[in-house]
Amino acid sequence: MKRLEGFLTYLFTGIGIGAVVCTVSMAVMNGMDGTLKQVLVWLAASALFAVISHIMCMDFGNLLIRTIIHFCLCFALAVTVGTFLNYSASWISSARVMLPAFLVIYVIIYVGMFMVRLAETKELNKKLSR
Repeated sequence: MKRLEGFLTYLFTGIGIGAVVCTVSMAVMNGMDGTLKQVLVWLAASALFAVISHIMCMDFGNLLIRTIIHFCLCFALAVTVGTFLNYSASWISSARVMLPAFLVIYVIIYVGMFMVRLAETKELNKKLSR
């Protein structure tokens, strides 16, 4: 399992670095077009999503509180980026369009994380009771 985790870490690190370097190189060599602008903006947003995601690993509040904070920050970032890229007329209209999808995604994320934490807690309790 450790080998697979190490492999995946290197794989996704390579993809991440390669995507950024390739996209910036294309922008410098070929000039900026609409698609490349979107890719660069979403790459920057993805980096911010990664920073925001550290909230889920922090040791404050409970999982629900961290999920709500994470949701609000990611939702605000996604709506702001969508508005910046002119996906809709205003921030509010972007928010209205994105909210249902975000809610479904976050319910799935919360339930998944809750189930993982529940399984981890059961396993830890088993080990402690031995």
